[in-house]
Amino acid sequence: MKSLQRVKERIFSLFLRRLFLIQNVLFLLGFLWIFVLPLNEYSTANRISENALLPGQTNTFFGDNQHNTINAARDLVGNWIEYESTHNDSYQKYEQLSDIFSTMGFPTQIQSYTAVSQGQTLHGYNFYTSLHAPRGDSTEAVLLCAPWKDAEGRINHGGVALLIAFMKYLEGWSLLSKDIVFVVSEDPVTAVSAFMHAYHNIPSKTIEFDSLQFLSGTIQAALALEYPSNSTSFSGIELLYDGINGQLPNLDLINTVVRIANYQFSIPVKIQNKYFYIGQTDSYLPRLDTLIRSMQSQMLASIRGAHAVTLPYRIDAITVRAFQNDHYTLDIRVLGRLLESTLRSLNNLLEHLHQSFFLFLLLEPTRFVSIGNYLPAALLIAASYTISGIQFRLTRDATQSVWISFGHWLVNYVIATLTFMAAHSLKGTQLWFALGSLAGCFFIHTRKLKSAHAHDIMSFTMLFTGLSLAVISTLNFSLSFLLGLWVFPLQVICARFHKSRVAALLWVIPFALPAVFLYAIVPANTEADSFFRKLAIEFDTCSSNYLTYAFFLLLLPSIMATIQRLSRTTVSASPAKKNN
Repeated sequence: MKSLQRVKERIFSLFLRRLFLIQNVLFLLGFLWIFVLPLNEYSTANRISENALLPGQTNTFFGDNQHNTINAARDLVGNWIEYESTHNDSYQKYEQLSDIFSTMGFPTQIQSYTAVSQGQTLHGYNFYTSLHAPRGDSTEAVLLCAPWKDAEGRINHGGVALLIAFMKYLEGWSLLSKDIVFVVSEDPVTAVSAFMHAYHNIPSKTIEFDSLQFLSGTIQAALALEYPSNSTSFSGIELLYDGINGQLPNLDLINTVVRIANYQFSIPVKIQNKYFYIGQTDSYLPRLDTLIRSMQSQMLASIRGAHAVTLPYRIDAITVRAFQNDHYTLDIRVLGRLLESTLRSLNNLLEHLHQSFFLFLLLEPTRFVSIGNYLPAALLIAASYTISGIQFRLTRDATQSVWISFGHWLVNYVIATLTFMAAHSLKGTQLWFALGSLAGCFFIHTRKLKSAHAHDIMSFTMLFTGLSLAVISTLNFSLSFLLGLWVFPLQVICARFHKSRVAALLWVIPFALPAVFLYAIVPANTEADSFFRKLAIEFDTCSSNYLTYAFFLLLLPSIMATIQRLSRTTVSASPAKKNN
């Protein structure tokens, strides 16, 4: 027994001496895990899991007979654009829409809304109508949405016109078993959010809106159409599927649209701003590029289409955005037939989409990585932070009270929380005064710390970071993974840069400055000011908050703990030497 005890003690002692190596190996494995995902062995070809969808199995009839209707709708939208630019009046188009659909026998309503965000007052309207299903009892519905302007501020000329013509085409349909809810919204963010709040009778703290005078059934799925052009032709479609806080629709919805587009109408599909020819199968590097684009998009969780606002209501939705190029040309009526065939598939559903994945990363329109294959990457990185926290814990000064250190750690989170509240509520001089005051409080607090307390704060911070990253990975994998990559250099600094504070500071500056992180996440070809203003509006009106909370309550405290550890430590022995 004594020999067995000695073996256990030696193994444990070896484990303690190798903690730094173990945490780095775990981090490296998590980082490299991403690079095997594009391989065929770790990804799966898309398939339809819900048999009731039957994509592409029906004949479509939207075509020549609707040519004049489409042209008339395009001219009408063009008149609205001209009138709005000269009279600065956005209400006139909704009045005319109401007159058109009332004449067709549809119930109509113009919903007014007002939102306050970041000191701005956003006022606008939604046009709303519904088509009762001849074969249904109004308990289920499908939403068709055409924002007047897309997320980039371009007028959705072709999308609005085509959906008006499409609703006219559906007027005489006898095949529907689900109601069709049709909405023309002012924009894809605040306006759609106001409509969804009203449709589900959920009050909003930041948006005032008119209640809806009539309702259809539970919305099972939604399609948003964007085509910011007045052309009668297009070259392909881009599918936008990332939602608020990185939420995703059921994969079957994406697969249905892709299969109909590629195999029924020969329409090329673009995802993550990357063009794919019909039947194209990429090699390793293009797949990796698409994977990284998907992760960046999911991490930012910025609203790129009206579909994003509907996902939190358990409505599977995507935005179909048509585009033009010089390589391929299709008549706009083909896009209408794509909508018709997709609607026929959704009309077959007997329940919510649930057979396929809700958590995935797309490599191609026809290939994806499931959660079981990509989740270990984030969990391995989270485990490395937990090991780091244990390392700091085992090398602490046992003569110091752990509760005092815990109190100092809580002070850091109070300062981070107050910083978040100031950044959200104040602006101008008040904001800078508040941030300056909080920075002063932090440095006063840091100067009063003992070296042992700073050591313990780093331990608590790493343990909390590991736990938080593991939890976030199940909600937004990309955010957890990329935050783990960013914070890792900070723990390396505190664990190993003990001989030279100058070297430590030179290493820490690129990762410890919040502004560096904020500007690093700005997408290419995007102005930083407009990007952050857009994120702030989405935070206020749509509760798009994972990235904000992660920055203020996870990244910022890690930066603060690193600064405290470096400022209160001159020369510290390595953990390996201490254990010896």
